[in-house]
Amino acid sequence: ITSTGAAMGNKVNITGDAVVTGSGDNGYEEDEAKTTNVGVYGAMSVRADNEGSLGTLSQNEVTISGNAKVSSVYGAYSESDSKVTGNKIIINSGTTGVVEGSGVNKISGGYSKTGDVIENIVEITGGTINNFEIFGGSNGVELYEEGVNYDSPSNVNENQVIITGGTINTNGGYIK
Repeated sequence: ITSTGAAMGNKVNITGDAVVTGSGDNGYEEDEAKTTNVGVYGAMSVRADNEGSLGTLSQNEVTISGNAKVSSVYGAYSESDSKVTGNKIIINSGTTGVVEGSGVNKISGGYSKTGDVIENIVEITGGTINNFEIFGGSNGVELYEEGVNYDSPSNVNENQVIITGGTINTNGGYIK
């Protein structure tokens, strides 16, 4: 987690029978603002005062394998204006189930509230994924209301979701 600098080249590997979950209550307080950490992050930038620019989050990677289970997973996540680029999530477990969610959980190669989100990847080669929204990259603008045009404060370009194996049960969700 960084509050002012860049985060590059971090790697998180979750393997075996590991279970990693979170709640809105497990963040930290800074200047009377509470963050919420609800999953696994290759890199994360937060700025409680929302003033000034945060550094770039790039080339961070999360790999999930074996029978590991997580609640949500982000290659990189920015609560502010960080440029989020070139981050990756790899899910490559066996058929016994890798990622199980409850409620609305997310798998996103990269997320930035107001910064550019470019060339992030989610690669799924195996496992079972239940009840998740899956994004190559996303930002803080919800673009899902039919018939309504929204202007995004940032560029969200060239992000990918690559699926070559596994089972995905979205329960009415979507993959973008």
